[in-house]
Amino acid sequence: MNFILNKLYNSKNISRDESNYLFSAIINKKLHLSQLVAILISMKIKGENSEEIAGAVNAILSNQIKYFPKPKYIISDIVGTGGDNMNTLNISTGSAFIAAACGLKIVKHINYCISSKSGSADVLLAMGIQLNQSRKISLKLLDNFNLCFLFAPKYNNFFSYCMNIRKQLKTRTILNILGPLVNPAKPQIILIGVYNKNLLIPLIKTLKLLQYKHAAVVHCNGMDEISLHSKTHVFELNNNIISNYILTPKDFGLDYICKKDLIGGIPEENAKCLIKLLKGNCTNISYKNTIAVNVAFLLKLHGKNNLIQNTKNVLNTINNGSGYNYIINLINEGYIKK
Repeated sequence: MNFILNKLYNSKNISRDESNYLFSAIINKKLHLSQLVAILISMKIKGENSEEIAGAVNAILSNQIKYFPKPKYIISDIVGTGGDNMNTLNISTGSAFIAAACGLKIVKHINYCISSKSGSADVLLAMGIQLNQSRKISLKLLDNFNLCFLFAPKYNNFFSYCMNIRKQLKTRTILNILGPLVNPAKPQIILIGVYNKNLLIPLIKTLKLLQYKHAAVVHCNGMDEISLHSKTHVFELNNNIISNYILTPKDFGLDYICKKDLIGGIPEENAKCLIKLLKGNCTNISYKNTIAVNVAFLLKLHGKNNLIQNTKNVLNTINNGSGYNYIINLINEGYIKK
């Protein structure tokens, strides 16, 4: 262990196996919290590479408290690393609802916010959605209604263990990167937004090491989403081949927006905006269009390559209120109190 730690303290990379060993030790509380802080900061200063990230992912997934049963169909996740300090409305969470309404099977890995006012878990709680569903119920919701949410601390105590450290450090570390990569359902397709353009290459290489079927990592001028306020940088993995390109609003058949239109508030405020969107009553066109392009791109990862047509179809789904059917189904099943 000292050999691995000394490599990090001297700004040297460690191997995937060494990272796996290191993070397994962290998860099993074989290191002091002070050592964990030193590890996180050392990795941040030198820059985390794909081997290190993949090793940490392997450690977390192999030390899960609970395992999620593997469905027989293709599942996806759409998620941001957080840490962009934009305090936007909940874009990836809204996109998950709409993607499910478009027919995709979505297993969204969720947690509370660290650096924003409203994380995915925070806004879902504000909507009355239970986070602590059993695996059986979660799989039932996925089978029947195309969407379920897996609360990170329920499946791995690593995140609970690190929560206070993340809050105290008040800086982005490998922990931001790991959240989207350790979905207990192990989706074959994933769209990840990153807070820093410099993470695009390490993350897409990590996804290749983790053998994802089809995936993309995106960043848009400070935001960990596809957005319409600027050009979006994309690194895509398809059949083990990595490509990179830039998307603009024109590629989706839409116009540029003002970034300030996406600024959100506390969970209760964001929940109201999201419910309006799901009901087809969204008056914030920038928010609606941003959700649409993220889902349109996720559809592309499923083989529907016409982004403009995808966007039109998604906007139709949003406008007809189909996204709210999931909430109605949860109410009917007794998982949300009226």
